[in-house]
Amino acid sequence: MRRQGRDLERLGAAADVVFVKGIHHVQMEPIWGGSVDTAAELRASCAFGLVRMGYRDVLSELAVLLADPEKVARTAAVQALGHCGSDAALPLLKFKALIGDKDAEVVGECFTAMLKLAPQRSVDFVAGFLESIDSDVRGAAALALGASRLHSAFERLRDQWQRSVHPDFRRVLCLAIASARFDAAVEFLLSMIVEQPPQTAADAIAALALYRQDAAVKGQVSAAVARRADPAISRAFREEFGG
Repeated sequence: MRRQGRDLERLGAAADVVFVKGIHHVQMEPIWGGSVDTAAELRASCAFGLVRMGYRDVLSELAVLLADPEKVARTAAVQALGHCGSDAALPLLKFKALIGDKDAEVVGECFTAMLKLAPQRSVDFVAGFLESIDSDVRGAAALALGASRLHSAFERLRDQWQRSVHPDFRRVLCLAIASARFDAAVEFLLSMIVEQPPQTAADAIAALALYRQDAAVKGQVSAAVARRADPAISRAFREEFGG
């Protein structure tokens, strides 16, 4: 569908009319016990098409799509806002994140889009969701912050790890910290291997497995594991790094 959208752009001025019609198109098809909307992918494709064309009312169209019944269309609306390249999209993304979505993945896309549009100005807002009562939203915020590869985001993740008492969330935070992919993040996780209880150390090893193809980091992890001389931690290292 999105390739078809790019093909439509080549039509020229008439394409925006087609995209606007397409972003509102709903096509209900009968299925056993009811019906299903088969045009959600089309609406998603048209959202990106309008952004690429620089359509003057694209934000208004995407605002409507944020409330679409179909997840694929709502996700596309968020991602398209992230590609607008305009700060004017930020309020819409903030509002969507604050009111939430029945699928936490859509909220996570809001975090990613905001950190793409306005990295430094969005860190504090996204980090606020690390305290969400919804574990999926907490996780989405953590992973988006890690993927941003901002030092300020890493600092918020590190501070949150130190405050958190939830083992599952701490595990997600370790992965988010590892995904930041800079020295301070790696050093923080290495310190967990040396200093923290075995399960926490194993979580850090699992997160650092993102670097299993990096000989230098693998060597650092191996050295930290050797310092502990703990069978459970050594086993975790073998399982994640292959020896």
